[in-house]
Amino acid sequence: MNLIEAIENKTGHAFLVEAGISDHEMVVNAVERGSGVTLMGNPDAYVRSYGQFMIDDARVLKEAAMTKALGNGRVFIISCGSITPEAQNALLKLLEEPGEGHIFVLAVPRASALLVTVRSRMQRVEFAEKRNADRHEARTFLEASLPKRLAHIGKILKEKNIEAASVLLDSLEQLLAKDMRSDPVASSAVRAILDARRYPNGLLSKPLMERVALVVPSLESKKYRTEVATR
Repeated sequence: MNLIEAIENKTGHAFLVEAGISDHEMVVNAVERGSGVTLMGNPDAYVRSYGQFMIDDARVLKEAAMTKALGNGRVFIISCGSITPEAQNALLKLLEEPGEGHIFVLAVPRASALLVTVRSRMQRVEFAEKRNADRHEARTFLEASLPKRLAHIGKILKEKNIEAASVLLDSLEQLLAKDMRSDPVASSAVRAILDARRYPNGLLSKPLMERVALVVPSLESKKYRTEVATR
């Protein structure tokens, strides 16, 4: 079941989707379509995106959740590149009992990176809206030769295009993350992606971005050629 269907059919109150920060607007649009509620300018909507969601962010969110809804309920959408264990623990009660009529959506690149206690309190749903874009972005980069990869990254760095960098890193991470434990190449690539994403203050680091180009496996690898073709 995808996010739109889950909200439309009211199958739960807390939903977990795999999506990157660059997909934030698509997540918001999906929630609007499922709920039939316009979120922009809505006082009952709490919509935020973070590079890293931390304990102080969790405290602010919990305080916001205690505010009484003006309508039938409140909508909380949090998109983040990563979330600290302390912040996850702080949200447990909110995820279990978000309040009458409230909807909570958490979008992260890898659901498996969350604590089991968090995942167990949320309904995992698909985010179909971004699959084709992810496939195309990952496939294009994996098919490219090293000089072309570096040229693509060079263009992103020259334009200081953080959005394009997020799309690239998100799409590659989602393809490779499931093989981290069994494949040393995938594990090394995901670590490089996480390092590039966590660079301070939302800036882009040339060495870290170029390292991604160097360590991400080639599509010439039979394993990843098959994987991308079937996703």
